[in-house]
Amino acid sequence: MAETRKFAHALQGFSALAFLIVSMTATASAADTGTLTIQGTVTPSCGLTGPGGQVDVGDVSMAGQQQFSVSVNCNTPFAYSAVSAHQALVASNPVPVVAGTFDQSLPYTLTTDFQTDGADFGRNDIPSSALTDANASPCLAASYDRTGCTAYFADSGTGVAINKQATLTVRWSNPVNPLVAGTFTDTITLTVRAM
Repeated sequence: MAETRKFAHALQGFSALAFLIVSMTATASAADTGTLTIQGTVTPSCGLTGPGGQVDVGDVSMAGQQQFSVSVNCNTPFAYSAVSAHQALVASNPVPVVAGTFDQSLPYTLTTDFQTDGADFGRNDIPSSALTDANASPCLAASYDRTGCTAYFADSGTGVAINKQATLTVRWSNPVNPLVAGTFTDTITLTVRAM
């Protein structure tokens, strides 16, 4: 009889242990969930790489053109503007001329063509006289003015440009009057900006 009691007592201990295990399992299977929201930002940016410095376009006393390519990286839709220092090719240190009619400046036109991940865009034949700070200012203002900018230049609409190319073509006609001897120069500043 003592043996049976011992067994029953051991069995009671087992039941208690089994209950404890079941109890722990029930607690372990209960779940609690939470959510974690993470956020990051990418700042809109635009950049250009391409020719800089001085480029010799050759003899400007006859009609001609010169094409330049730049690489454009804009991760958002963008606009551009171009500003000319003199609004023409202007003679640097021209030689004095005693008689005759000689011009000391030569107007030109600028054609722009920008590739994007969507449609290409640009403007044909912007006169050098229009490449002014005043005409560029709506494109560069903190609050982008599309109507003012596109009066002379253009924007990409919804297109972006990642490692795309822009081509600028400077074209000049035969001068109306002979040009004074000398070096004719102008500086064009091209700017791209996120819209």
